[in-house]
Amino acid sequence: MIYAHPNGEMHYNVKDENGEDKCDRAIGMWQETQEAAPAVVQDWPVTKEPHGLLKGKALPAVTGKPTQIAAPDPEDATYGPTSLTLLDLDADYSGLDDDALVAIYEQADAEMQGAYLIRCKVVDAYRTKHEQAWGKSWVTEARERFGRSKTTLTAQSNFWRTYIQIRSTGCTNLAEEMPRLSEQLGLIQLVGQKNEDDRPKYVEAAVALMAETGEPPTPAHVKNKLKQDVRAAQTTGPGKAMVYQRDALEFLKSLGPQSVDLLLTDPPYMTDVEDIAAFAQSWVPLALSRVKPSGRTYIFTGAYPRELHAYLSVLLGESAFTFDNILVWTYRNTLGPSPSHGYKLNWQAIFYLYGPDAPPLDCPVMLEQFTVQDVRAPDGRLGDRYHKWQKPDDLAERLIQHSTRPNELIADPFVGTGTFLAAALRLGRIAVGSETSGAMLAICEDRGIEVIRG
Repeated sequence: MIYAHPNGEMHYNVKDENGEDKCDRAIGMWQETQEAAPAVVQDWPVTKEPHGLLKGKALPAVTGKPTQIAAPDPEDATYGPTSLTLLDLDADYSGLDDDALVAIYEQADAEMQGAYLIRCKVVDAYRTKHEQAWGKSWVTEARERFGRSKTTLTAQSNFWRTYIQIRSTGCTNLAEEMPRLSEQLGLIQLVGQKNEDDRPKYVEAAVALMAETGEPPTPAHVKNKLKQDVRAAQTTGPGKAMVYQRDALEFLKSLGPQSVDLLLTDPPYMTDVEDIAAFAQSWVPLALSRVKPSGRTYIFTGAYPRELHAYLSVLLGESAFTFDNILVWTYRNTLGPSPSHGYKLNWQAIFYLYGPDAPPLDCPVMLEQFTVQDVRAPDGRLGDRYHKWQKPDDLAERLIQHSTRPNELIADPFVGTGTFLAAALRLGRIAVGSETSGAMLAICEDRGIEVIRG
Protein backbone atom coordinates (compact mmCIF):
# COMPACT_ATOMS: atom_id res chain seq x y z
CA MET A 1 0.00 0.00 0.00
CA ILE A 2 1.18 3.57 -0.64
CA TYR A 3 0.53 7.15 0.17
CA ALA A 4 0.42 9.07 -3.13
CA HIS A 5 1.29 12.73 -3.68
CA PRO A 6 -0.03 14.42 -6.85
CA ASN A 7 3.21 16.30 -7.52
CA GLY A 8 5.12 13.07 -7.90
CA GLU A 9 6.91 13.08 -4.56
CA MET A 10 7.33 9.52 -3.35
CA HIS A 11 6.43 8.84 0.26
CA TYR A 12 6.62 5.09 0.26
CA ASN A 13 9.17 3.65 -2.12
CA VAL A 14 7.40 0.49 -3.28
CA LYS A 15 9.05 -1.93 -5.69
CA ASP A 16 7.63 -4.60 -7.90
CA GLU A 17 9.24 -7.99 -8.42
CA ASN A 18 11.67 -6.46 -10.94
CA GLY A 19 12.75 -3.69 -8.62
CA GLU A 20 10.89 -0.94 -10.49
CA ASP A 21 9.19 1.89 -8.64
CA LYS A 22 5.47 1.20 -8.86
CA CYS A 23 4.81 4.27 -6.77
CA ASP A 24 6.64 6.55 -9.22
CA ARG A 25 4.90 4.96 -12.18
CA ALA A 26 1.42 5.31 -10.64
CA ILE A 27 2.01 8.94 -9.72
CA GLY A 28 3.45 9.70 -13.14
CA MET A 29 0.36 8.32 -14.84
CA TRP A 30 -1.77 10.41 -12.53
CA GLN A 31 0.15 13.57 -13.45
CA GLU A 32 -0.05 12.90 -17.17
CA THR A 33 -3.77 12.14 -17.30
CA GLN A 34 -4.94 14.42 -14.43
CA GLU A 35 -7.18 11.55 -13.49
CA ALA A 36 -7.72 9.91 -10.13
CA ALA A 37 -5.23 7.37 -8.92
CA PRO A 38 -6.07 3.69 -9.43
CA ALA A 39 -8.97 2.58 -7.24
CA VAL A 40 -6.97 -0.21 -5.62
CA VAL A 41 -3.24 -0.52 -5.23
CA GLN A 42 -1.72 -3.94 -4.57
CA ASP A 43 0.04 -4.79 -1.30
CA TRP A 44 3.57 -4.23 -2.57
CA PRO A 45 6.37 -4.63 -0.01
CA VAL A 46 7.25 -1.40 1.74
CA THR A 47 10.95 -0.69 1.92
CA LYS A 48 11.10 2.86 3.25
CA GLU A 49 9.36 4.99 5.83
CA PRO A 50 7.27 8.05 4.85
CA HIS A 51 9.00 11.40 4.89
CA GLY A 52 7.07 13.17 7.61
CA LEU A 53 4.04 13.36 5.36
CA LEU A 54 1.38 13.44 8.03
CA LYS A 55 2.98 15.49 10.75
CA GLY A 56 0.97 18.48 11.82
CA LYS A 57 -1.92 17.68 9.49
CA ALA A 58 -5.58 17.61 10.37
CA LEU A 59 -6.78 14.43 8.79
CA PRO A 60 -10.03 13.77 6.94
CA ALA A 61 -12.18 10.69 7.44
CA VAL A 62 -11.45 7.88 5.00
CA THR A 63 -14.01 5.40 3.77
CA GLY A 64 -14.07 2.50 1.38
CA LYS A 65 -11.98 -0.63 1.00
CA PRO A 66 -8.91 -0.89 3.22
CA THR A 67 -6.50 -0.56 0.27
CA GLN A 68 -8.38 2.11 -1.67
CA ILE A 69 -6.49 5.34 -2.36
CA ALA A 70 -8.56 8.36 -3.32
CA ALA A 71 -6.99 11.23 -5.23
CA PRO A 72 -6.96 14.52 -3.30
CA ASP A 73 -8.49 17.61 -4.80
CA PRO A 74 -5.56 19.69 -6.19
CA GLU A 75 -7.53 22.86 -5.37
CA ASP A 76 -8.05 21.92 -1.72
CA ALA A 77 -4.94 22.27 0.44
CA THR A 78 -6.81 21.94 3.71
CA TYR A 79 -5.77 18.42 4.44
CA GLY A 80 -2.41 18.29 2.79
CA PRO A 81 -1.45 16.30 -0.25
CA THR A 82 -2.56 12.78 0.53
CA SER A 83 -5.34 10.33 1.09
CA LEU A 84 -4.87 8.55 4.38
CA THR A 85 -6.25 5.10 3.91
CA LEU A 86 -3.82 3.43 6.26
CA LEU A 87 -5.02 5.65 9.07
CA ASP A 88 -8.47 4.10 8.93
CA LEU A 89 -9.70 1.72 11.64
CA ASP A 90 -10.73 -0.74 8.90
CA ALA A 91 -7.41 -0.69 7.05
CA ASP A 92 -5.63 -3.97 6.44
CA TYR A 93 -2.15 -3.99 8.02
CA SER A 94 -1.36 -7.63 7.41
CA GLY A 95 0.87 -6.93 4.41
CA LEU A 96 2.96 -4.19 6.00
CA ASP A 97 6.47 -4.68 7.26
CA ASP A 98 7.68 -3.51 10.66
CA ASP A 99 9.03 -0.16 9.42
CA ALA A 100 5.67 0.70 7.91
CA LEU A 101 3.85 -0.18 11.14
CA VAL A 102 6.18 1.98 13.17
CA ALA A 103 5.72 4.85 10.71
CA ILE A 104 1.94 4.69 10.96
CA TYR A 105 2.19 4.55 14.78
CA GLU A 106 4.33 7.68 14.83
CA GLN A 107 2.21 9.60 12.32
CA ALA A 108 -1.06 8.95 14.16
CA ASP A 109 -0.92 12.00 16.38
CA ALA A 110 -3.24 13.83 18.70
CA GLU A 111 -4.78 15.97 15.94
CA MET A 112 -6.41 12.91 14.41
CA GLN A 113 -9.77 11.69 15.59
CA GLY A 114 -9.31 8.07 16.61
CA ALA A 115 -5.52 8.24 16.29
CA TYR A 116 -4.88 6.60 19.64
CA LEU A 117 -7.07 3.64 18.75
CA ILE A 118 -5.17 3.36 15.46
CA ARG A 119 -1.98 3.13 17.49
CA CYS A 120 -3.55 0.24 19.40
CA LYS A 121 -4.39 -1.38 16.06
CA VAL A 122 -0.82 -0.96 14.83
CA VAL A 123 0.69 -2.54 17.94
CA ASP A 124 -1.72 -5.46 17.72
CA ALA A 125 -0.79 -5.95 14.06
CA TYR A 126 2.85 -6.13 15.12
CA ARG A 127 1.96 -8.58 17.87
CA THR A 128 -0.11 -10.76 15.53
CA LYS A 129 2.76 -10.82 13.06
CA HIS A 130 5.41 -11.92 15.56
CA GLU A 131 3.81 -13.54 18.60
CA GLN A 132 3.61 -17.05 17.18
CA ALA A 133 7.32 -17.10 16.43
CA TRP A 134 8.60 -15.02 19.35
CA GLY A 135 6.07 -15.75 22.08
CA LYS A 136 6.00 -13.16 24.84
CA SER A 137 9.25 -11.70 23.51
CA TRP A 138 7.24 -9.83 20.89
CA VAL A 139 6.69 -7.02 23.37
CA THR A 140 10.40 -6.74 24.16
CA GLU A 141 11.12 -6.27 20.46
CA ALA A 142 8.16 -3.90 20.15
CA ARG A 143 9.56 -1.74 22.94
CA GLU A 144 12.70 -1.18 20.88
CA ARG A 145 10.67 -0.48 17.74
CA PHE A 146 7.96 1.80 19.10
CA GLY A 147 9.80 3.42 21.99
CA ARG A 148 7.04 2.68 24.51
CA SER A 149 7.03 0.59 27.68
CA LYS A 150 6.08 -3.06 27.53
CA THR A 151 3.13 -2.37 29.81
CA THR A 152 1.78 0.31 27.47
CA LEU A 153 2.27 -1.77 24.33
CA THR A 154 0.60 -4.86 25.81
CA ALA A 155 -2.30 -2.73 27.01
CA GLN A 156 -2.67 -1.08 23.60
CA SER A 157 -2.81 -4.44 21.85
CA ASN A 158 -5.36 -5.76 24.34
CA PHE A 159 -7.44 -2.60 24.02
CA TRP A 160 -7.65 -3.11 20.26
CA ARG A 161 -8.66 -6.74 20.75
CA THR A 162 -11.37 -5.59 23.14
CA TYR A 163 -12.59 -3.17 20.45
CA ILE A 164 -12.83 -6.05 17.95
CA GLN A 165 -14.48 -8.26 20.58
CA ILE A 166 -17.12 -5.62 21.32
CA ARG A 167 -17.75 -4.95 17.62
CA SER A 168 -18.21 -8.67 16.98
CA THR A 169 -20.95 -8.89 19.62
CA GLY A 170 -22.95 -6.14 17.94
CA CYS A 171 -22.48 -3.58 20.73
CA THR A 172 -21.95 -0.77 18.25
CA ASN A 173 -22.76 1.95 20.78
CA LEU A 174 -19.78 0.88 22.91
CA ALA A 175 -17.47 0.34 19.94
CA GLU A 176 -18.24 3.79 18.56
CA GLU A 177 -17.11 5.41 21.82
CA MET A 178 -13.82 3.53 22.11
CA PRO A 179 -11.84 5.92 19.87
CA ARG A 180 -12.74 8.69 22.32
CA LEU A 181 -11.88 6.53 25.34
CA SER A 182 -8.51 5.75 23.79
CA GLU A 183 -7.53 9.41 24.18
CA GLN A 184 -7.02 8.60 27.88
CA LEU A 185 -3.89 6.41 28.09
CA GLY A 186 -4.83 5.50 31.65
CA LEU A 187 -8.05 3.91 30.35
CA ILE A 188 -6.13 1.92 27.75
CA GLN A 189 -3.87 0.62 30.49
CA LEU A 190 -6.78 -0.07 32.85
CA VAL A 191 -8.73 -2.07 30.25
CA GLY A 192 -5.69 -3.69 28.67
CA GLN A 193 -4.35 -5.05 31.94
CA LYS A 194 -7.55 -6.92 32.81
CA ASN A 195 -8.30 -10.46 31.72
CA GLU A 196 -10.12 -10.90 28.44
CA ASP A 197 -13.54 -11.62 29.95
CA ASP A 198 -13.49 -8.53 32.21
CA ARG A 199 -12.34 -5.91 29.68
CA PRO A 200 -15.76 -5.20 28.10
CA LYS A 201 -17.35 -4.34 31.44
CA TYR A 202 -14.63 -1.74 32.08
CA VAL A 203 -15.35 -0.23 28.67
CA GLU A 204 -19.07 -0.23 29.41
CA ALA A 205 -18.51 1.54 32.74
CA ALA A 206 -16.24 4.12 31.12
CA VAL A 207 -18.76 4.82 28.35
CA ALA A 208 -21.55 5.24 30.91
CA LEU A 209 -19.48 7.76 32.86
CA MET A 210 -18.52 9.61 29.68
CA ALA A 211 -22.21 9.90 28.78
CA GLU A 212 -22.77 11.64 32.12
CA THR A 213 -19.83 14.06 32.02
CA GLY A 214 -19.03 14.44 28.34
CA GLU A 215 -15.37 13.64 28.96
CA PRO A 216 -13.37 10.40 29.12
CA PRO A 217 -13.32 9.40 32.81
CA THR A 218 -10.23 8.69 34.86
CA PRO A 219 -9.37 5.06 35.67
CA ALA A 220 -10.18 5.73 39.33
CA HIS A 221 -13.70 6.84 38.44
CA VAL A 222 -14.23 3.72 36.32
CA LYS A 223 -13.10 1.42 39.11
CA ASN A 224 -15.25 3.25 41.61
CA LYS A 225 -18.33 2.88 39.40
CA LEU A 226 -17.73 -0.84 38.99
CA LYS A 227 -17.40 -1.25 42.75
CA GLN A 228 -20.69 0.55 43.23
CA ASP A 229 -22.33 -1.71 40.63
CA VAL A 230 -20.96 -4.80 42.38
CA ARG A 231 -22.26 -3.60 45.73
CA ALA A 232 -25.70 -3.07 44.24
CA ALA A 233 -25.65 -6.56 42.75
CA GLN A 234 -24.54 -8.11 46.04
CA THR A 235 -27.50 -6.78 47.99
CA THR A 236 -29.13 -9.97 49.22
CA GLY A 237 -32.37 -8.62 50.56
CA PRO A 238 -34.16 -5.70 52.14
CA GLY A 239 -31.74 -4.90 54.92
CA LYS A 240 -32.47 -2.35 57.59
CA ALA A 241 -30.24 0.23 59.23
CA MET A 242 -31.19 2.56 62.07
CA VAL A 243 -29.13 5.03 64.06
CA TYR A 244 -30.36 6.46 67.38
CA GLN A 245 -29.43 9.94 68.54
CA ARG A 246 -27.95 8.97 71.89
CA ASP A 247 -24.55 8.34 73.43
CA ALA A 248 -22.79 5.02 73.13
CA LEU A 249 -23.25 3.82 76.69
CA GLU A 250 -26.97 4.53 76.68
CA PHE A 251 -27.31 2.70 73.37
CA LEU A 252 -25.31 -0.35 74.51
CA LYS A 253 -27.40 -0.64 77.70
CA SER A 254 -30.54 -0.71 75.55
CA LEU A 255 -29.34 -3.84 73.74
CA GLY A 256 -30.11 -7.22 75.25
CA PRO A 257 -27.20 -9.35 76.60
CA GLN A 258 -25.72 -11.67 73.97
CA SER A 259 -28.08 -10.34 71.29
CA VAL A 260 -25.64 -9.07 68.64
CA ASP A 261 -24.06 -11.18 65.88
CA LEU A 262 -21.38 -8.65 65.04
CA LEU A 263 -19.93 -5.66 66.90
CA LEU A 264 -18.25 -3.50 64.28
CA THR A 265 -17.19 -0.02 65.35
CA ASP A 266 -14.71 2.81 64.97
CA PRO A 267 -14.62 4.71 68.29
CA PRO A 268 -13.05 8.16 68.82
CA TYR A 269 -9.26 8.19 68.85
CA MET A 270 -7.06 9.23 71.73
CA THR A 271 -6.76 12.67 70.12
CA ASP A 272 -10.52 13.14 70.66
CA VAL A 273 -10.84 12.04 74.33
CA GLU A 274 -9.14 13.21 77.50
CA ASP A 275 -8.13 9.81 78.92
CA ILE A 276 -7.98 7.01 76.37
CA ALA A 277 -7.43 4.27 78.99
CA ALA A 278 -10.48 5.30 80.99
CA PHE A 279 -12.50 5.70 77.81
CA ALA A 280 -11.71 2.17 76.56
CA GLN A 281 -12.53 0.70 79.96
CA SER A 282 -15.87 2.56 80.04
CA TRP A 283 -17.45 0.95 77.00
CA VAL A 284 -15.56 -2.15 75.74
CA PRO A 285 -16.64 -4.66 78.45
CA LEU A 286 -20.26 -3.53 78.14
CA ALA A 287 -20.18 -3.82 74.36
CA LEU A 288 -18.66 -7.31 74.42
CA SER A 289 -21.38 -8.46 76.84
CA ARG A 290 -23.92 -7.76 74.08
CA VAL A 291 -22.20 -10.08 71.55
CA LYS A 292 -23.46 -13.65 71.16
CA PRO A 293 -21.12 -16.60 71.90
CA SER A 294 -21.36 -17.27 68.15
CA GLY A 295 -20.54 -13.66 67.29
CA ARG A 296 -17.52 -11.58 66.41
CA THR A 297 -16.07 -8.16 67.17
CA TYR A 298 -13.95 -5.72 65.16
CA ILE A 299 -12.76 -2.53 66.90
CA PHE A 300 -10.81 0.03 64.84
CA THR A 301 -8.25 2.19 66.66
CA GLY A 302 -5.44 4.57 65.84
CA ALA A 303 -1.82 3.41 65.65
CA TYR A 304 -0.56 5.49 68.56
CA PRO A 305 1.25 3.34 71.19
CA ARG A 306 -0.76 4.69 74.15
CA GLU A 307 -4.03 4.04 72.34
CA LEU A 308 -3.01 0.50 71.45
CA HIS A 309 -1.92 -0.10 75.03
CA ALA A 310 -5.23 1.19 76.40
CA TYR A 311 -7.29 -1.24 74.34
CA LEU A 312 -4.90 -4.16 74.80
CA SER A 313 -5.11 -3.71 78.57
CA VAL A 314 -8.88 -4.20 78.40
CA LEU A 315 -9.12 -6.87 75.72
CA LEU A 316 -6.43 -9.15 77.10
CA GLY A 317 -8.50 -9.45 80.26
CA GLU A 318 -11.52 -10.80 78.39
CA SER A 319 -12.09 -14.52 78.85
CA ALA A 320 -15.39 -14.95 76.99
CA PHE A 321 -13.82 -14.33 73.56
CA THR A 322 -10.72 -15.47 71.73
CA PHE A 323 -8.38 -12.59 71.02
CA ASP A 324 -5.46 -13.84 68.96
CA ASN A 325 -5.42 -11.47 65.98
CA ILE A 326 -4.77 -7.79 65.48
CA LEU A 327 -5.58 -6.86 61.90
CA VAL A 328 -3.89 -3.95 60.17
CA TRP A 329 -5.69 -1.65 57.78
CA THR A 330 -3.06 0.01 55.59
CA TYR A 331 -3.68 2.73 53.03
CA ARG A 332 -1.29 4.34 50.55
CA ASN A 333 -3.34 7.11 48.99
CA THR A 334 -3.36 9.73 51.74
CA LEU A 335 -0.53 12.08 52.62
CA GLY A 336 -0.04 14.09 55.78
CA PRO A 337 2.80 16.17 57.17
CA SER A 338 6.15 14.40 57.42
CA PRO A 339 7.48 14.27 60.98
CA SER A 340 11.07 15.36 61.43
CA HIS A 341 12.11 12.46 63.69
CA GLY A 342 9.49 9.77 63.12
CA TYR A 343 7.76 7.93 60.28
CA LYS A 344 4.48 8.71 58.55
CA LEU A 345 1.58 6.60 59.78
CA ASN A 346 -0.31 4.81 57.01
CA TRP A 347 -2.08 2.14 59.05
CA GLN A 348 -4.61 1.59 61.80
CA ALA A 349 -5.26 -1.36 64.09
CA ILE A 350 -8.38 -3.53 64.06
CA PHE A 351 -8.81 -5.64 67.19
CA TYR A 352 -10.56 -8.88 66.22
CA LEU A 353 -12.28 -11.24 68.66
CA TYR A 354 -14.63 -14.20 68.19
CA GLY A 355 -16.83 -16.22 70.51
CA PRO A 356 -16.51 -19.90 71.43
CA ASP A 357 -19.39 -20.90 69.15
CA ALA A 358 -18.43 -18.75 66.18
CA PRO A 359 -18.57 -20.55 62.82
CA PRO A 360 -15.60 -20.41 60.42
CA LEU A 361 -15.06 -17.14 58.60
CA ASP A 362 -16.91 -16.89 55.30
CA CYS A 363 -13.83 -15.85 53.37
CA PRO A 364 -13.57 -17.49 49.94
CA VAL A 365 -10.92 -15.04 48.72
CA MET A 366 -7.60 -16.05 50.25
CA LEU A 367 -6.04 -12.57 49.95
CA GLU A 368 -8.84 -11.15 52.11
CA GLN A 369 -7.86 -13.38 55.03
CA PHE A 370 -4.44 -11.85 55.55
CA THR A 371 -4.07 -9.85 58.75
CA VAL A 372 -2.89 -6.87 56.68
CA GLN A 373 -5.87 -5.41 54.85
CA ASP A 374 -4.51 -3.20 52.05
CA VAL A 375 -7.48 -1.03 51.03
CA ARG A 376 -7.31 2.59 49.83
CA ALA A 377 -8.79 5.25 52.06
CA PRO A 378 -11.92 7.07 50.81
CA ASP A 379 -10.98 9.81 48.35
CA GLY A 380 -12.95 13.05 48.37
CA ARG A 381 -12.24 13.55 44.67
CA LEU A 382 -14.44 10.54 43.94
CA GLY A 383 -17.33 11.79 46.06
CA ASP A 384 -17.11 8.94 48.58
CA ARG A 385 -15.56 10.72 51.56
CA TYR A 386 -17.55 12.47 54.26
CA HIS A 387 -15.04 12.58 57.10
CA LYS A 388 -11.27 12.63 57.50
CA TRP A 389 -11.07 9.20 59.17
CA GLN A 390 -14.01 7.55 57.42
CA LYS A 391 -13.41 3.84 56.77
CA PRO A 392 -13.56 2.39 53.22
CA ASP A 393 -16.83 0.85 52.03
CA ASP A 394 -14.84 -2.06 50.58
CA LEU A 395 -13.30 -2.91 53.94
CA ALA A 396 -16.61 -2.56 55.78
CA GLU A 397 -18.36 -4.91 53.36
CA ARG A 398 -15.49 -7.37 53.50
CA LEU A 399 -15.64 -7.74 57.28
CA ILE A 400 -19.43 -7.98 57.29
CA GLN A 401 -19.44 -10.68 54.61
CA HIS A 402 -16.72 -12.63 56.45
CA SER A 403 -18.61 -12.60 59.74
CA THR A 404 -22.38 -12.57 59.21
CA ARG A 405 -25.23 -13.92 57.13
CA PRO A 406 -28.24 -12.01 55.76
CA ASN A 407 -30.68 -10.70 58.39
CA GLU A 408 -28.19 -11.07 61.26
CA LEU A 409 -27.77 -8.16 63.68
CA ILE A 410 -24.81 -5.75 63.56
CA ALA A 411 -24.22 -3.07 66.20
CA ASP A 412 -22.06 0.06 66.02
CA PRO A 413 -22.13 2.35 69.09
CA PHE A 414 -20.00 5.01 67.32
CA VAL A 415 -21.72 5.39 63.95
CA GLY A 416 -20.11 8.61 62.68
CA THR A 417 -20.92 8.99 58.97
CA GLY A 418 -22.62 5.59 58.92
CA THR A 419 -20.16 3.59 56.81
CA PHE A 420 -20.68 0.31 58.68
CA LEU A 421 -24.47 0.66 58.84
CA ALA A 422 -24.71 1.61 55.15
CA ALA A 423 -22.60 -1.43 54.20
CA ALA A 424 -24.81 -3.69 56.30
CA LEU A 425 -27.90 -2.24 54.62
CA ARG A 426 -26.51 -2.94 51.14
CA LEU A 427 -25.70 -6.52 52.11
CA GLY A 428 -29.13 -7.31 53.53
CA ARG A 429 -28.20 -7.27 57.23
CA ILE A 430 -29.97 -5.60 60.15
CA ALA A 431 -27.85 -2.83 61.66
CA VAL A 432 -28.36 -0.52 64.62
CA GLY A 433 -26.14 2.13 66.14
CA SER A 434 -25.85 5.41 67.97
CA GLU A 435 -24.46 8.87 67.25
CA THR A 436 -24.77 12.23 69.03
CA SER A 437 -23.56 14.62 66.32
CA GLY A 438 -26.31 16.29 64.30
CA ALA A 439 -23.98 16.77 61.34
CA MET A 440 -23.10 13.07 61.28
CA LEU A 441 -26.76 12.08 61.54
CA ALA A 442 -27.55 14.25 58.51
CA ILE A 443 -24.90 12.38 56.51
CA CYS A 444 -26.37 9.07 57.68
CA GLU A 445 -29.74 10.13 56.31
CA ASP A 446 -28.16 11.01 52.98
CA ARG A 447 -26.69 7.49 52.86
CA GLY A 448 -30.07 5.84 53.31
CA ILE A 449 -29.91 5.12 57.04
CA GLU A 450 -33.00 5.72 59.15
CA VAL A 451 -32.31 8.29 61.88
CA ILE A 452 -34.29 8.15 65.13
CA ARG A 453 -33.90 11.43 67.01
CA GLY A 454 -34.75 12.21 70.60
